[in-house]
Amino acid sequence: MTRQILLGLCSAIVLSAGLLSCTPDPEPPRPRRPQFVPKSSDTARVEHGIRAVPGQNAIRLEWFRNPERDIAGYRIFRTSEVARDTAVPINFRLLREIPLGSQEAIGLPDTVFIDANVVPDVQYFYQVEAYTRRGARSERSLPETFRLATRVNPKAPIGQLVFSRQDTTIRFEWSKPPFVSGFYVLKLYEFRGFDTFLEDDCVAIVYDGSSFRDTDTVRINFGQVFQAPSPVRRLPNGLRVFKRLENGVQYRWQVQAFPEDIDRRYGVASEFLEFRVRIN
Repeated sequence: MTRQILLGLCSAIVLSAGLLSCTPDPEPPRPRRPQFVPKSSDTARVEHGIRAVPGQNAIRLEWFRNPERDIAGYRIFRTSEVARDTAVPINFRLLREIPLGSQEAIGLPDTVFIDANVVPDVQYFYQVEAYTRRGARSERSLPETFRLATRVNPKAPIGQLVFSRQDTTIRFEWSKPPFVSGFYVLKLYEFRGFDTFLEDDCVAIVYDGSSFRDTDTVRINFGQVFQAPSPVRRLPNGLRVFKRLENGVQYRWQVQAFPEDIDRRYGVASEFLEFRVRIN
């Protein structure tokens, strides 16, 4: 009898161990839903969020870093399709997977993606998803969108500029296809040796309506710090000069074109040109 009891206990223990070993592991917790960095105005001193990459047919995406410690990376999804008779994007497809640290060689953080596989005048929609080392996936972010315009090319000034103290007026000139008309934003920065500009680096911003010619120009007098209204009423402060030009300083400038209007997620940014100032 004692032997039967022991055998029964052993069988129960083995059965219990088997049941315990077959219990499925709990699902790993899902990371938080990522959020894109809100897009700043096209007329901001320093831009943030989705925007055109200067001098390239490319779109830059930025999102906030997830707080979870076991985040392994992010996935970018893209589409250019919308549901019929709506503006709702559909049929998102995986565009790129970004494991943490995989973009260090090209100088980009884990929360930035440059989409260089784009065509001008196509509306693209993006979503981002976070994933963990255990394979858990977040809900995809709300969609962000941008439409790249045809590139414009800055022409002048470039190189060394010589001024008198009585006249520090600069004439800026850039070429563009005639159909890329609407509005432009020109930005001038002090160049301190870094590709990233800070707000204090911004010297001047001008934004106004564009011409229907293949070349646009604007003249800016840097003799004083001031703000002037735009001829277009709903665009206040069409010209802002934040600081005077300084002798021996190197500057960089670019122009952005917006065929329809500013702040419509439809535009393009030129490459930067450099010049150095000498004031006699």
